[in-house]
Amino acid sequence: RDSLTLLAIHADQTLQSLSLISIKPKQGEILIHSFPPNSIINGNKLSTLWENGEKEVLLSLLSSYSGYQIQRQIQVNDRQLNSLIDYFGPISVVLEEKLCYKQSGLSVTMEPGFQRLNSVQCRHYLQQASSDYLRARRCDELLQNAINENWSVLASPQVQKVFLDLLDLCDTDLSVNDL
Repeated sequence: RDSLTLLAIHADQTLQSLSLISIKPKQGEILIHSFPPNSIINGNKLSTLWENGEKEVLLSLLSSYSGYQIQRQIQVNDRQLNSLIDYFGPISVVLEEKLCYKQSGLSVTMEPGFQRLNSVQCRHYLQQASSDYLRARRCDELLQNAINENWSVLASPQVQKVFLDLLDLCDTDLSVNDL
C-alpha cells in the first residue's frame, strides 16, 4: 500500500480529540493533524456531529477539508488510550509549565522541561491545556513523539505482531490487510 489515512478518535462520554494520521510507508512519512472537537468547518461543529451520531458527515467533512481521503478509523475510550500509551511506554515531551495532578491521594508536580510521561500523566497533560486548540496541539505532539520513539519497532519485522496487539487495544476497522 502506498499510503493509509486514518482518523483516530478519542471519545468517552464526549468527543475528546480527532487526529488525522496519514502514513506513507515508502517515503517513511507520517503526517498528523489534530482537530479541536469544538472546531467549526463549513458551519458544522465537529463535536455536535459526533454527539448526534453523524459520523459519516464528520468523516466526509474532515476529508474534504484536509484533502485526504480517510480510509480507516481507530476509536479509543479513556481506558483504551491508557492501554495504548502503556503498550509503547512513556512518551517524551518538553513541558512548558508545571504539570500538577493527584494520583492515589498524593499531589504530584512535574517541573517544566524534558519529561517522560506515562498514560496517566499524558491524560493530565492533555486535560490541563487551556484551550481546545492547545489540547489538539499537545495531542499532535504526543502522537508524533510516540511514533518517532517507536519508529524502529514500527519499521521492523515485528510490526505485524505489534499491529495485531494494537488491534486488540482499540475499536477499529483496520485489518492485517492494511499492513
